[in-house]
Amino acid sequence: MKYYFVNYSLYCLAILLLMPIFPSYSIDLQPGEVRAPKTDINFAQFVYQHSQRGDRYVRGEQQMDDTGIRSQQFQMRLGRTFEIGKYPSAFYMQVLRGSIRLKGDLSHLKGDSGWGDVAFVQAIWPYVNHETQSYMGLAAYWVVPAGSYQADRVFNLGENRHRLALQAGYQTLLAKQLHGMVVADVTWFGENDEVGLAHNVLNQQALYAGQISLRYDFNARFAVGASYFYTIGGETELNGQDLNNQIRSHRYQLMGGIDIPLGRLSLRYGADLETENGYFEDQRWILSYTRFF
Repeated sequence: MKYYFVNYSLYCLAILLLMPIFPSYSIDLQPGEVRAPKTDINFAQFVYQHSQRGDRYVRGEQQMDDTGIRSQQFQMRLGRTFEIGKYPSAFYMQVLRGSIRLKGDLSHLKGDSGWGDVAFVQAIWPYVNHETQSYMGLAAYWVVPAGSYQADRVFNLGENRHRLALQAGYQTLLAKQLHGMVVADVTWFGENDEVGLAHNVLNQQALYAGQISLRYDFNARFAVGASYFYTIGGETELNGQDLNNQIRSHRYQLMGGIDIPLGRLSLRYGADLETENGYFEDQRWILSYTRFF
């Protein structure tokens, strides 16, 4: 029974680490975000996200248990745009506070509430063509294990490990007022040596993700968009034992955004289309406000 509990706990943890319970630490971009920013501008972004997950899948098969996960987060980004040489660049730091609530067959497990891990992001645009509205951007992400974490909890806001990710994106004008965007990224993971009461060691292989987005600008203030995401990889090992739990998911997201006198508002809604291992996300709402100064 003890062996089963440890492996089940790790299995749940490994799934949640990259199933984007907190997409601020996955690398989803809003349609149009590869566009190069104006330089020498400070910005602050505030985000509220609500997510609900239900059915659990193992190697593509839906399980018969009754599970439910509700999570919410409030995140804040503070940053500045500038130039590196002649290239537009941006840097920001992100912090978040959130909670995880468990239902059904998971209700006997501990949820979590508190601070999440801290992220630092550096982006640069090596190619900018405002005439054709074509841009290529590169970004590096470093996530520091500063969030809430307890070894005896299956579901934690923090991960007790470092993460490093690299991302490349390109967008261009496809037709009048219609923009297309493609993004690819890879994430590497440090070791978590405090998994379960026995302080097992968790290692995880690299995770790869791709995104395709369309954005339509009705006018200079209002735009809508749609995105498709594909994620693969991220198999985990417990004390060197392969858990055979590769992450492979398809999901979508819809967006509406509007400029207001004090900044920009956007609302996104999305869900899973298919998942190989993990808890199927039934819905995700994201409301964000960005202020430039």
